[in-house]
Amino acid sequence: MSAFASPKILITGATGNIGKELTALLSSRNIPFRALVRSPDSGKEIAKLPGAELVVADFNDPATIISALAGIERAFLLTNSSELAEQQQRNVVSAANPPQALMDMLIAIGFPVWQAEGLVEDYAHYARGEAATVANDFRDLTGEAPRSFDQFAMDYAQAFK
Repeated sequence: MSAFASPKILITGATGNIGKELTALLSSRNIPFRALVRSPDSGKEIAKLPGAELVVADFNDPATIISALAGIERAFLLTNSSELAEQQQRNVVSAANPPQALMDMLIAIGFPVWQAEGLVEDYAHYARGEAATVANDFRDLTGEAPRSFDQFAMDYAQAFK
C-alpha cells in the first residue's frame, strides 16, 4: 500500500457480497481503506487490492474493534443477519464513540463542560439499557404536578440570559 495514504475508511463485512463490491470500488478509485476481517485467511483476496489494509477483529470483542478503528474517520458497518447483529453493531458504535471522544466533540462544538458531562453520562445509561423505561405521566415520575411552559420559563429565566 506504499502509493496510498493511510486509510481513513473502515469497511466491516468486507468479505461478504456487499463488502467485496465496496472494497473493489474503493480500490478502483484509488481510495485507501481498511478492511475488517475475522481471520487473515478470509481476507486474502481483499489484501491483494491496491489501497487495502487488513485488520483482524471480532464484533464481540470491543478491544479489537477499538484497535481496528484507530485513525479511522469513517466506517461502513456491515454485519450479517443473526441474533447477535444488533449487539455487534452497538459494540462497533460504542467503540467508535468512546466517552472521551464524545466529550471532546461536544465541547469543541460549544457545549459547556457540565452539559457535555451530563450527555455522556446519559448516553452511558442508554447503552446499559438503564433508560429504557418511559413514563407517560410526569406526576407518576416526580410526584409533582407538571409546570406550564410559561412557569418553566419564569423559573429558569436566568439560565437563558
